[in-house]
Amino acid sequence: MGSITTKVKIGDEDENVINPMRDETGHNILEALGGGYGLYAALYDGTDTYVCYQDKNDRWMITKINNATGLVTYAKGDSDTATAWSNRLSQTYADYSTTF
Repeated sequence: MGSITTKVKIGDEDENVINPMRDETGHNILEALGGGYGLYAALYDGTDTYVCYQDKNDRWMITKINNATGLVTYAKGDSDTATAWSNRLSQTYADYSTTF
């Protein structure tokens, strides 16, 4: 079976492109976590875009992007990525400097 590659462009309502891998000052988020993270899941729900990353030890980080404002906030944890992703709406999100 072959693979399919799809490009997804995330942006705010003014069509400004948002890179979920970088914070508002351009820092690489996954480097801040120590590297070794891969994409776990992503979801656009009309109001927000959620992108979840997981490492080999099941640590996770969810990036929440407000689609109207472009505001990016983060939540992270040390275990149970599947539950964290299922509970993404009730996670506590904060800006980059608070989360990391």
